[in-house]
Amino acid sequence: MIYVTTGGFSDLNAAEVAQQYLQSGINNIELSAGKYCPDIEKELSALNDKCSFALHNYFPVPQESFVLNLASLDEAIFGKTNDHIHNAISLASRLGSKYYSFHAGFLLDPKPSELGKKINKQAFFDREACVERFVTAVNELAKYAKELNITLLIENNVCSPRNFQNFGKDPFLLSDPEGIDEIFQHLSADVKMLIDVAHLKVSANTLKYDREDFFSKSDNIVGGYHLSDNCGTVDSNQEYNDDAYFWKYLKKDLDYYTIEVYNVDNEKLLELLDLTSKNLG
Repeated sequence: MIYVTTGGFSDLNAAEVAQQYLQSGINNIELSAGKYCPDIEKELSALNDKCSFALHNYFPVPQESFVLNLASLDEAIFGKTNDHIHNAISLASRLGSKYYSFHAGFLLDPKPSELGKKINKQAFFDREACVERFVTAVNELAKYAKELNITLLIENNVCSPRNFQNFGKDPFLLSDPEGIDEIFQHLSADVKMLIDVAHLKVSANTLKYDREDFFSKSDNIVGGYHLSDNCGTVDSNQEYNDDAYFWKYLKKDLDYYTIEVYNVDNEKLLELLDLTSKNLG
C-alpha cells in the first residue's frame, strides 16, 4: 500500500488534511504531525470507512509540544514519549490501522524548535544506557502492539552536516549501518525497520558511508519506506522522479510505502502516486 503523509501541514490538523486528500482521490493516508486537535479521533473515525490510515511518530499531536525520544535518560521526557507511543498504538488499533512507526532515539534532548535544524550544543547521554533504555522500552511496547495486531516500525534518523560539525560526532541512534546491528539484534522479531531514503541520503553523505551498506544490512528487517528527496545535506522533503537513487534498492513486495513530500499540491501528489506505483512494479 502506498500512503501519503499529512506531515507537511503545520497549519491544519490531520483530519482536515485527510478530507482534502479524499476530495482528490487520495485515500491511503499516513497520519503525522500537523496541528493539535482535541477531537482528532472523532474526526478521523468519521472518515474511517473512506480511507486506510497508518500512524507515524508525533501523532496524535499532543497539546503541549515535546520531542519524542524513547532513548532519553530524562525521566520526564522518556515518560511522555513512552505514554505517547502507547496511546498511539491504541489509537492505531481503534482506527483500523496495521502500523505505527516512530524515530529511533537520540543521545540528547533537543527542543521542539530545533528539530530539522541545528541543535544547540549540549552534553550527550551515555550511549550504552540510551541504547539499553530504547531497546527495553521498544520490546515492551511491541508486546502491547502485538496484542492489538499493530506492527511497530523504527525509522532511521538523519544526521545532517551542521549537527555533525556542531557536536563533532553523531548525536542520533540508527543513522548509520552499524546502528542497525546495535539496535535490531536486541529487538523482538515483530519489530521492523522503516527506512527513510531521504534521511539515509543525508546521513550517508555526512558520515561518509555507502548507502548500499545500509540497505544490505537492513534487508531482513525492513518493513516499509518513507520516500522523498533532497540535495544530500538537508532533509527537505522534496519530490522525486524516475532517476531517484533509491529505486534499485527498494523491496517491491512490502505493504508500507509513504510519499513524504511537502509543499506540493494534490495534483503533484497524485503524479507521485502513479510514479511510485510504476517503479514498484
